[in-house]
Amino acid sequence: MNVYVIETHLLDGDQDIAVFDKKPKAERYVESHELHGKPEVVKVPVRGYQSNPDEVYTASNYDAARDIQFFEGVYGNQKEAEIAAGPNGLVLHRSIRH
Repeated sequence: MNVYVIETHLLDGDQDIAVFDKKPKAERYVESHELHGKPEVVKVPVRGYQSNPDEVYTASNYDAARDIQFFEGVYGNQKEAEIAAGPNGLVLHRSIRH
């Protein structure tokens, strides 16, 4: 399964804002909201087992040298997202916007 993530490029980091089931919905969100940084809609596969088709977990790695989070990917379950994010990373539980 693929989802569309709104990713912003801010302070040399990549951060996820929201997850959508369709690209046009994500693009409308970007157009209708004032977002910081440079927003981009990115098609991303959901990795791992997903028990609820309406929910995912986004993982971001932490770069300690620059003190910035970098969006890493979308996972179907929290455990795999935590492994991908690493010990100081960030995992967010997200509802897929339909």
